[in-house]
Amino acid sequence: MVLSKIVVGAACAAVVGVLGVPGVAAAQPPAPPPPPPAPDVNAYALANPKDFAVLDGAAYAFTSAGLLCILQRSGGYGCNGVLPGAPRGANVVGGFSGGVPGFSASSLPIYSGPVNALAPNTRLSFG
Repeated sequence: MVLSKIVVGAACAAVVGVLGVPGVAAAQPPAPPPPPPAPDVNAYALANPKDFAVLDGAAYAFTSAGLLCILQRSGGYGCNGVLPGAPRGANVVGGFSGGVPGFSASSLPIYSGPVNALAPNTRLSFG
């Protein structure tokens, strides 16, 4: 009688083991890793704002990575060029410091004067 209980117990364990395997195989794939964190732009070297001053010092304009950007001392900003992921094919993004940026499309550059290129891993800061 003890032997039959052992046999029944072993058979039940085998059935549970076989039935449990498909559950593992049907599990969801692991989630993709999170995207890398945004760069700490405050750690970038400072560029000299005088090299980018336009409009009699009221703004700073520069090019970088195919974009033409302008920063106004009053807090306004904008860039135009190819903007991957922009809504409705927009090629212009702009706004004011602390506000929500807006997107649009334009055939004209955001600033038409001469501008310098901002070197990679550098930043502008003014006060």
